[in-house]
Amino acid sequence: MASFKKNRGHPFTLMEASIAFTLVAIVTHLLMGFMRNTIFLAEEMSSIRKTVLARQKCYARLLQVFSQTERESLEIKEEALTLSFENGLDRELLFSGLVGGEISLDNDKNLILTLTKKGTAESRIEYLFPNVAHMDFEAVGERIFLVTLVDKRDKEIVFPCYIGGDSKKTPKSPSVEGS
Repeated sequence: MASFKKNRGHPFTLMEASIAFTLVAIVTHLLMGFMRNTIFLAEEMSSIRKTVLARQKCYARLLQVFSQTERESLEIKEEALTLSFENGLDRELLFSGLVGGEISLDNDKNLILTLTKKGTAESRIEYLFPNVAHMDFEAVGERIFLVTLVDKRDKEIVFPCYIGGDSKKTPKSPSVEGS
């Protein structure tokens, strides 16, 4: 019996066990908070990346459209802009060459470009930018046209486009105003 007591050693007291559990709980709480913040920041960065890419895609397409548009074909309507432009070689051959277009908002508040081939009833919709609360078109001078979008967070995005195309003068990115 004496040898059994010798190997047993000193047991943990209730106080030592409580302190150990408390320290584990504190470290776990800190790690969970850090992980939650990391996940939130990753989601926020993903959202920002998607928005920036959507702006770039929209601006590139608007530049392409306006650079091949003649000033006389532009017509500002109540909630849309109609125009005719040279679409070049399109992935759908029907929409290659001279096409009609309308830039407007759909029912879900997405900025869209509706292409129609002259002399046919065929049309195609291209989604340019999501979640637009308001849009405005403004001609500034003879060759500059501003497309202004206000997104759902009240940020104003201005896309300056040059009619008839002088890509050397075209700014690299749209301006953003608001907070």
